[in-house]
Amino acid sequence: MIILSLINLALYLVLIFLVAKKWKVSKAHRRFLLVLIASFLWILLIVLETSSPFSDQTIFLFNRMDFSVAPLVAYFIVLFSLHFPNENKKLTLPKELLLFLPILFNMIVGFYPLIFRTIGRNTLEYNLGYYSIYASILLIYFILISGGVLLNKLINSHGRSALQLRYLFYSYIFSIAIALGTSLQSAFFGKAPDNLFLLQCNATIVFSLFTTIAIIKHRLMGIRLIIRKGLIYLITLVFSLIIYVGLIFLMQAILESSTDINAIVINLSSVLIIALGFEQLRRLVKQLIDNLFFPERKTLQQSLTRIKQELPQRIDLQKIFEITKQEIQKVVPVKSIDFALLDKAKGIYYSLPRQQGRELTTNSPLIKYLISQQDILVRDELPIRAESKSEVEKKELQAIGKQLDKQKIALIVPLGTEKPSGLLLCGPKAGKEGFTSDDIKYLNTLRQQASLALDNALLYQQAVERIKVK
Repeated sequence: MIILSLINLALYLVLIFLVAKKWKVSKAHRRFLLVLIASFLWILLIVLETSSPFSDQTIFLFNRMDFSVAPLVAYFIVLFSLHFPNENKKLTLPKELLLFLPILFNMIVGFYPLIFRTIGRNTLEYNLGYYSIYASILLIYFILISGGVLLNKLINSHGRSALQLRYLFYSYIFSIAIALGTSLQSAFFGKAPDNLFLLQCNATIVFSLFTTIAIIKHRLMGIRLIIRKGLIYLITLVFSLIIYVGLIFLMQAILESSTDINAIVINLSSVLIIALGFEQLRRLVKQLIDNLFFPERKTLQQSLTRIKQELPQRIDLQKIFEITKQEIQKVVPVKSIDFALLDKAKGIYYSLPRQQGRELTTNSPLIKYLISQQDILVRDELPIRAESKSEVEKKELQAIGKQLDKQKIALIVPLGTEKPSGLLLCGPKAGKEGFTSDDIKYLNTLRQQASLALDNALLYQQAVERIKVK
């Protein structure tokens, strides 16, 4: 368990480094960096008090420091939740300091031997009166303030912010349930065995890990996809262990009469069988999980099959657009989809059928950016893409964002094997969640097939026009 704790601490240092690189982005990033530092110190103190060869007096000091650092974690999480995803202008520095006063009280109570006293090596006797006050303040900060704020923001958010807040809220509930449960268990029922105690504390890194991913990555997986992947590998691992144990018993029963074959050979043979069959087992589990709990995966695969079969055969532009639109709506339900075609002579992309106000000029910043990126453009990703850009580039991306908002475009899929000869202009997703990495992966596959079909249709039109001219 010590090895796991050291890996955990090393992971915290990596997260601190990644978030520190974005120190200037916002107050939320800076407050979250403080969350990571305080959490790192808390885990370090727990490792030292649980597994170190120090004297009883030193370990008791680590216990007191542990109880002083935990309120800091609660305080910085409160500040982070209040400032994320958009800075809370009303929460000024004096108000932040005012919020710190109860935490300061908890830190003092935690450090001085008021909550507990030592009655043996790493064995504490709690003063339940002081502990109740200490725990009540933590519950208010962890659950009522931070949990309440995150839940309220999750309910009222949409787009990428909704996706980020799902990461934050679900991982936060998981981590806080473990942290508070471990503390209450130690106070009222006695501390768990050291290895279990360390495992419980190390599990709280889930919030820090998921939050770092949410604020750093510009394209996130959907929560259902994460749950799906977790279930697949968890069930595959369980089945693998059952098969492994079964093989060992079976081979021992079959080969018990042979004195030349020892336990090492039996174990190695079982491991080899598991290794060879693991991928096939994973596929079977994946198919079972998808059929039972994730029917949308089957819909996605069926859509991709239809696209590959139908689109290459079409040379009518309107039909290509209709098929593409129908398939997108089945997998990535968006509120609207328009198809814009390039008119090279006029230098504009016009909608089919033509819609006033939906024309995009080829020399506009939006189209230039789209051509330079050669990728699907997601409106919600522009702010995070702007973080590492120069001031001039940031202003250009802000202007592009305003243009997309004005025309109610949430996502653009460029079509064409070289420069975009057509554009799919998609509105926001139905519901509150933004576009996930799985959505973009599907749209990229669709884009390849639709681009080939569009190019073929345009070549056919050009050939027909040349024949008419002759």
